[in-house]
Amino acid sequence: MAEPRLIAALAYPDVQLLDITGPLEAFNLASQQLLDDGLAREPAYRVLVIARDGQGPRSMSGLRLEAQRSMAEPVSDIDTLIIPGGRTGGYRFYEDADHIAWVQAAAGGVRRMCSVCSGALFLRRRDCWRAGAPLRTGWTPRNCATAFPACA
Repeated sequence: MAEPRLIAALAYPDVQLLDITGPLEAFNLASQQLLDDGLAREPAYRVLVIARDGQGPRSMSGLRLEAQRSMAEPVSDIDTLIIPGGRTGGYRFYEDADHIAWVQAAAGGVRRMCSVCSGALFLRRRDCWRAGAPLRTGWTPRNCATAFPACA
């Protein structure tokens, strides 16, 4: 019996809540649908939230997430790591040395890394995007150049 693939999202202060909950719910629903349709006997995916200290940070809306893991724990069991977008003002996740170092290290330990919205810009700017991989984002070139000149 295969273990479920672990899908994790990194939470940080002022994260866009939908950028975490949307993808995690999509994986959870896919897993449930496989079970409901009789195509699997065990869940295909398991989802969790990772935060710096294992405590849930407040999202942009003020709601607090509940993290199941801290950044101090290993990532070797993670199949897919999701880097969500968030507020580009206020708290500067994109400039936080601990988050940058963790994501760079995690990039080599997970099978797949993806992003939502401005999370793509973080990955590109911080050299976490795999060499040669195209960058796709909903941001306009003008907004990208304004918010992240190094990515333009």
